[in-house]
Amino acid sequence: MVQASLVDYIKKYKDEYGIEKLRSYLIQQGYSPVDVEQAISIAIKKSFINWKILIIIIILITITFTLLAYFTLEEEKISVFLTIQPSTQLIFQEMPLQFTIFLRSTSEKLIRVDLFYNIYNINNELLFEKADKILFKKLQQFPVSIPLKLSSGKYFLKTELKYEDQVIEKQFSFEVKEKIEAPLVIGEKALLTCEPECNDYNACTKDICRGTMCAYETITPCCGNNVCEKNELLSCSQDCLQPIVQTGLFEKAEELSASSPENAVQICLSVPNRESECLYYLAEKNKNSVFCAAIKERIVKDSCYTDHATRTKEYSVCNKISDEFLQRSCLMQKNLYESI
Repeated sequence: MVQASLVDYIKKYKDEYGIEKLRSYLIQQGYSPVDVEQAISIAIKKSFINWKILIIIIILITITFTLLAYFTLEEEKISVFLTIQPSTQLIFQEMPLQFTIFLRSTSEKLIRVDLFYNIYNINNELLFEKADKILFKKLQQFPVSIPLKLSSGKYFLKTELKYEDQVIEKQFSFEVKEKIEAPLVIGEKALLTCEPECNDYNACTKDICRGTMCAYETITPCCGNNVCEKNELLSCSQDCLQPIVQTGLFEKAEELSASSPENAVQICLSVPNRESECLYYLAEKNKNSVFCAAIKERIVKDSCYTDHATRTKEYSVCNKISDEFLQRSCLMQKNLYESI
């Protein structure tokens, strides 16, 4: 049996002289090599076990923090934003309803959203519904065309986006008119009189009746002429299909939007061809209608106020909506909300 004093001696001096020197010294002092090895084994066993346990603990801690970091990133909240821009709010019977949806997310990942398109009449009766699934990344736009068979009258399209626990609703109104056969026109002279109306069914011309003659003046800019003209980037995806890319000005406006809305508005107004999109986004992000007020395009401004009222329940902005149908819809939401 190994002497306890030999084991204690090795434990006492192993750190100071090292195991190899102690082994040589003890053998030189007449101790049996077998006893020396057994004593060394007993002396360092506890230390070896401690180091082994420490290494295991370090590995486990490393794995734990790695998993926590991974799941934290995986569970990072992804926000999505939806904007809708109609190509026109006046269509004729049997013509499709065309609009563009702009999707934005706070993630670099490819995500899938569910979209639901519902068309209602002025009495809030559901006339049409369609569901769609869209994959997109960061910022993209998609043209949508819905074939319609509606009688003449006023309607509104409500679009609902669902992603995980997020639900976003957007809507805009449109009017359907009865289709009238166009008169045969030679130059400026019509073979018919101006009755019932001059209409060349070209959205890019202004129809004018001069006595018994019809004349048509070109409208510029015009969505649908296959030319991406000034200020059409946001409002006409039919002519401007290139993706929108964020700029430094856009990011600067977003940075100042909470602390200094007035300065953020001025920055948005200086973003080329994207003023309305910038202001709309900040209104949605900050839940502040001051950004809606700065939008110049009437259709986009009305949509911004409508979305703001739905999102924040601040129904005082309903009176700022210029479109009669959208304003009425906004006030109906207010009455419903106040009656609950």
